[in-house]
Amino acid sequence: MWGVEMGANEHGVVIGNEAVWTREPCDGRDKALLGMDLVRLGLERGNTAREALDVITTLLEEHGQGECVVYTAI
Repeated sequence: MWGVEMGANEHGVVIGNEAVWTREPCDGRDKALLGMDLVRLGLERGNTAREALDVITTLLEEHGQGECVVYTAI
């Protein structure tokens, strides 16, 4: 992982990462991007919020998102 939980770039684009808990199983991808990676890449490549969103959604479509946060009842 080479990312951050939240950040801003020189263009004033601000992105934050938050875990979303799920009961859905992970797809088991070992090489998928983490949310923190997506924040970093969106900030590096986006000059506007729209560009950053497009970067993130394109990367998700291509590589998927890894490390699901799964709810488990005790």
